[in-house]
Amino acid sequence: ARHLSEPLQQGPGAQNPLVHVASMLAKLDPNSPLLVQCRRTLCCLLSTSERFLLQSVLASLHKLSASPMILSPHCQGLMQMPTGDGMTAGEKLLDILSSDKMKPEYRQLAAEVVLNLCQTEDSRMLIVSLEGIKLLLGMVQNCSENLLVVTIRILERLVHYDSRQALHQDAVRQTRTLGGINVVLNMLNRFNDATLDAIDTCRLQVLMAGCGLLGELAFDDDNSAHIGQLNGV
Repeated sequence: ARHLSEPLQQGPGAQNPLVHVASMLAKLDPNSPLLVQCRRTLCCLLSTSERFLLQSVLASLHKLSASPMILSPHCQGLMQMPTGDGMTAGEKLLDILSSDKMKPEYRQLAAEVVLNLCQTEDSRMLIVSLEGIKLLLGMVQNCSENLLVVTIRILERLVHYDSRQALHQDAVRQTRTLGGINVVLNMLNRFNDATLDAIDTCRLQVLMAGCGLLGELAFDDDNSAHIGQLNGV
């Protein structure tokens, strides 16, 4: 993992060997044990500045996170694994998905990896502790439609109702305190301005995701009253 912050110095036309390996991993079957075995290396390589390597690493993590193996004991704590620049994988993924300097496809991949990882409580807890709700609510106001759908779905997963979990209550409280209900309602109003015939599939997904998020938030009595006061019903 040496020199991950700089592109490798190679002759014209040469391919970074790490890019070759990572691209091969991205082509593996989602249930390949090799993806699990390479999880620490993939997390470490999230810090690379070489765009082709980063794309392959994100694609490999996307494949792993979308497979049933992500729920296995071997993959527990994946978001807390270190990257090559001293961050954790969770911090780096949030950094990538929120960065305007990143290519849209990289941001999309990172967001979908986070969404998949948020199936587990430890991953949701980490995202909340990293002020992920504040970051995601900021993205709701200015990101592309495709990325917006995934962003809202991450928020929905973070606030998913479970009366037994203190994490749920903390995430809901943070969302309300940060003005999340207003943000989501404003977003829904913005996308609902189009006539029904003019709403394309992506916009429809945004509206459905936004309504799903409000539905989860409304399980809290204070949120439900706040939604009513804002004519959200």
